[in-house]
Amino acid sequence: MAAVPRITKIERVVFEHVINDLGSDYNGFNQVFEAGSKLKTRPSVLLIHTSLGITGEYVGGSLPGNVIKYLLGKNPFERERIYNDLKRGLRHTDRTAISGIDVALWDFAGKVYDAPIAQLIMYMVSPCAGCPMGVL
Repeated sequence: MAAVPRITKIERVVFEHVINDLGSDYNGFNQVFEAGSKLKTRPSVLLIHTSLGITGEYVGGSLPGNVIKYLLGKNPFERERIYNDLKRGLRHTDRTAISGIDVALWDFAGKVYDAPIAQLIMYMVSPCAGCPMGVL
């Protein structure tokens, strides 16, 4: 039997991206079309590396150090356990980091099984009683 995969490294890659003809409205934070303007952004990519050599990816966000420490060594297939632990652990602070981790772990699973996330979810959910086949 193969060894259980583990999360070995968490990485955040920041890059610069310029969007032409995009500016801000009078509020200063709503993005709107503005001819000739250039909006510089610095988005990031969250990379969750595993012992299988497969990396889960999510564009956006960063993670607090305590969350990174928690994730290292975890089984990347245990998304529900990781989600629930983080939901409980971050209940008094910012829980927005959970979504990026969840997406990156689904991305990892999709790469392992060479299947889109929607297909993986279908395998996890059984149709409801009385529903036509394929309808949840």
